[in-house]
Amino acid sequence: TAATTNTTTKATTAATTNATTKATTSETTMPVTAPPDSSVVSRGTCGITMEWTLDSNGVLRIIGNGEMYEWQSANDVAWFYDKARIREVQIGSGVTNIENEAFSECANLQKISIAPTVTSIGKKAFSDCSALEKLVLPDALTTIGESALNGCGALVSVIVPSGVTQLSANLFKNCINLKTVVIPSTVCIIGGSVFEGCTSLTSVTIPNGVEFIEPKAFHNCKSLSSITIPNSVTEIGEAAFFDCSLLSEVKMSSQITTIGEIAFRNCSALQSITLPETLESISSRTFMGCDNLREFTVPKSVSSIGMDAFSGCKNLEMITILNPKCTINPNPTTISTDSTGFTGIICGAEDSTAQQYAGLNNYLFLPLGSAELGDVNQDGIVNASDGAEILIAAANIGAGLDSELDAGQLIAADINGDSDINAADASSLLQYAAYVGAGGNATLKQFMENEI
Repeated sequence: TAATTNTTTKATTAATTNATTKATTSETTMPVTAPPDSSVVSRGTCGITMEWTLDSNGVLRIIGNGEMYEWQSANDVAWFYDKARIREVQIGSGVTNIENEAFSECANLQKISIAPTVTSIGKKAFSDCSALEKLVLPDALTTIGESALNGCGALVSVIVPSGVTQLSANLFKNCINLKTVVIPSTVCIIGGSVFEGCTSLTSVTIPNGVEFIEPKAFHNCKSLSSITIPNSVTEIGEAAFFDCSLLSEVKMSSQITTIGEIAFRNCSALQSITLPETLESISSRTFMGCDNLREFTVPKSVSSIGMDAFSGCKNLEMITILNPKCTINPNPTTISTDSTGFTGIICGAEDSTAQQYAGLNNYLFLPLGSAELGDVNQDGIVNASDGAEILIAAANIGAGLDSELDAGQLIAADINGDSDINAADASSLLQYAAYVGAGGNATLKQFMENEI
């Protein structure tokens, strides 16, 4: 009997994918047919109307209709004793699911073809398939279980179909060679430890619609350099970006209310981050070990700063705490550049808790408003040259460089009081300079109050 040739088209993405549009994941899937009996080394049933065969080349074929049997444990999987032989899996049309742990620890599995009829993949279905380099998920897929691809160390890229609404916990955990993941706009939940240990992941787009980034979601993503957290996100879980050592840019949601403990700990490349006025507190060790943070403003909405929140931020030069009643953990390492204390400046209102904390720990304190507003070059005159200083500082900040202004100058340069130094401040100052040149005699503060 002539052998029936079964060709599985190499998994490819058929269309150019844009993360902001519907991700296309379909590929041409050839019909799965049974191999000649002479080549079969093992066989059995795996569903009420479903059979499986394993041939001498290590190809496991599943043919039939409906759902796979629901096995109680990995040891009960029909081909459990043949796992080491499996090199390729072909799942035929008509099969609607891949059961929990179906192919977990198939260490030699390199290739898989999934029928377009499959709508769900169970927990740990492909966990620790360390040789699996590529996986094309069918468009009909709506559910991917927890840890389904955990430990697939050779996997390089994945496109999640648009029918999926949740990335379950540990889904891509320890996929150490995973570089890109396309997440559809339909996803509204990013589970705990989803990308934990994905040390090659360079970028990922979080869809607008996600409300909570769960704990350890990006923990130890050492190649991740930037992240945009959309405005739909209101909470960042504990250790969400812990040990993302190359993370240098975070575009923060304007609606964040909660950031969990050690969320950005050891993000040593992070130079600046702007927190919104919706944030209620800064938890313990949130920014601990962020070596390149230089300036930081704690919004007025923040009511408490937890222990060691800014511990070991060795290049932190100035931290401004805008809430005069903010509860600050009294430990000297709550704000510190090293184990001996803090060498920078704490800014805050007169008689504020920030001043009390600085006094308690013998740290330098600069009262807000002690520098004359607008006198950036500190020559005693507010004029166009101060505007030029602001423009230079704004350009430096925009380029990711140090502003080259000290704490007092930064306060003087923040003309509109929004805690950012930018061209808007320079524009306001230059308008004031023109006003003075035309004979005006109000102070810059009075001028701004009238303007605003």
